[in-house]
Amino acid sequence: MPYKAFSFDLWNTLIVSNPAFKGEQVRLFADFLQSSPDALAPQLAYLDKDLDKKAEKKGVQTNFAERLRLLAIKLACPLPTEDELRLLEDEQERIFLANLPTLSEPNVGELLRHLHEAGKLLFLVSNTGFIAGKTLQRAMQMLDIDAYWQARLFSDEIGYSKPDKRIFEPLFEFENLLPEDILHIGDNFLTDYYGARKNGLFSFLYTKNLRTFEPKHDTIHCLWDLHRFIE
Repeated sequence: MPYKAFSFDLWNTLIVSNPAFKGEQVRLFADFLQSSPDALAPQLAYLDKDLDKKAEKKGVQTNFAERLRLLAIKLACPLPTEDELRLLEDEQERIFLANLPTLSEPNVGELLRHLHEAGKLLFLVSNTGFIAGKTLQRAMQMLDIDAYWQARLFSDEIGYSKPDKRIFEPLFEFENLLPEDILHIGDNFLTDYYGARKNGLFSFLYTKNLRTFEPKHDTIHCLWDLHRFIE
């Protein structure tokens, strides 16, 4: 079936994290909260996982400041001020861009260009955690995958996370798109595959691991295979 538009998840679909960044982030937060990296790292990992689960179930968006305050409470540290949080987020952005994510596949940029040249509308729909949408966009520019988007919908800017319908609704404002005109691709079953489908879009679950393939789900293992949906 031909689609007028393609919607992509970002993390673990178009980009994958740089392991060096996590270590730098832990050291930054530990220094700021006057904690030890060994004490902070498991609390940070637990908090990330717990908030991601809440996003998956209820579409709850938790931004950098809220996450940092929760982390401070878990570690019994003084709560940071707004000015301190702004400075900390700026420093986190610096180390994030110094330890850039990598592309999930080397030809991601070429794929986006081909889809754009074929007249397809391209959208990015991404949940965010500690890394803000504005920082992710800067990283995308540095990775040369930011040129062809009709819109970039980051949950910290929209106020809701996938699978909540309100993060998908802005897509329908472009060229009178209907949900069934859009194919969404992402790696998370609940937020991407199921989230898109329950809101009327078609979707593919993206995974590089062939063993995770389940015949009852529409799965894609290589982004380049999306070419078959170009008329």
